[in-house]
This record gives sequence, structure tokens and C-alpha cells, in this order.
Amino acid sequence: MEKHSIELIVRALNDHQVRYLIAGGLAVVAHGYVRFTADIDLLLAMDRRNLADAIDALTKLNYRPRAPVAFEQFADSDRRQEWMDQKGMTVFSLFSPDHPVTEIDLFVDPPLVFEEAYSRAVHLEVAPGISATFCSIDDLIDLKSKAGPTRPRRHFTAYKNKRQPPMNSSKISEPDPINQWESGWREHEQLQLQRLAGLSLAAKLAWLEDAHRIVLHLESVRSHPENTED
Repeated sequence: MEKHSIELIVRALNDHQVRYLIAGGLAVVAHGYVRFTADIDLLLAMDRRNLADAIDALTKLNYRPRAPVAFEQFADSDRRQEWMDQKGMTVFSLFSPDHPVTEIDLFVDPPLVFEEAYSRAVHLEVAPGISATFCSIDDLIDLKSKAGPTRPRRHFTAYKNKRQPPMNSSKISEPDPINQWESGWREHEQLQLQRLAGLSLAAKLAWLEDAHRIVLHLESVRSHPENTED
């Protein structure tokens, strides 16, 4: 993923007053653990107005679904339930040709009580004047626990033991013009790995360099306690 893309995504969500939480690898980094990831995992408040605002914000950055559906359908609770029941969907994957190595995954059915998790959120600046809202470390652990055996478990153990997990640079992806459903976490991650294989060596090295900058930036922000929480 690219730092500049993260900044634009967070700014767009904030400007539209979207209530969101960043989870996944980026949140892991924000809490001081080194993990490379290619996507931004977002939990959203699932009321229709908030979802409409999120869709508007991300559409302005040219994000669109990988699944063969209209982005606006994500705001329909009946349609999301249909995707879960019939397609096994757990995350709604988005890509943008303007941000080719920064995918976004929206939880279709957030496994946390959003308002409670939101009250425990940690706030860090991803750039001067651009504050992002991250899941707390306890909620990240809870998410990993609820994700089940198809998700990597080594990171969950590392959170509990306060040790650094090994770096994982295998989740970078590039937009695929073919719309595709992603059934469950396992298939979602397998498809991300396939998209990784399509990148040139130069693109992979450029992504790793930018990912390293993201880690260094968030670590520098964490060194100033006044920026870590409201």
C-alpha cells in the first residue's frame, strides 16, 4: 500500500464525517507491531446514512467493488445478508485504478459492537492534520479470535504476548479488471496472493519501500503520547 493513498482515504472519510475504524495490518502497525499488509480493513457504523457517506467518500477516489455489483448496494442490509448467505462473503473488497496497490476491505458484518469499539478507538495522525481512527489493541485481538481458523493465528498470539510478529509482505495486490466474488477469508487472501504474482519485481520493491515508510511514520507518531489518543 502507499502512504499517500492512505492519507487521501483517511482525509476523504473524515471530510464526509464517516464513522469508521481501521483494523487489520495497518492497525497492527499503528499499535507498534511490524506487519506489512496490502489493504486497509475498515469497520463502518452500519446505519444507512453512514454507509452512504462512506460510499460517496470512496467513490470520489475512484474506488469500486471487485464483486460484480454496484457500490451503492453495500448500503442495503438485505443485499449484504444475501451476499453472506449465498456467496459466503465476509469482506467487500474495493480497488481503485488511481491507487493500484492500496485495496480497501469493508467488513460486510462487523464482528464487534461498533459503538463500543468506537468508544475505545485510538487516534493517530497518518499525516500532519490528518487523524485516523484505529481499533484498540483489545478489539484487534477480539477480531482475530472471532475470525476463526482460516485467518493467520501467529499474529493473535503475538498481540497477547506483546511480541513483534514476523513481517508479512505477501498481501500486496493490483487491480484486476475482472469482477469476482470472494467467498470467505481464505478465498479472499488466496486471490490477493494471485494478484501479487502479477506484479513486476520493481512494483513489489516499490511497495515494500513505501510500506516501510508507513511503519516508520506511525512509529514516530507513537513516540508522542499526545497524538496517540483523544
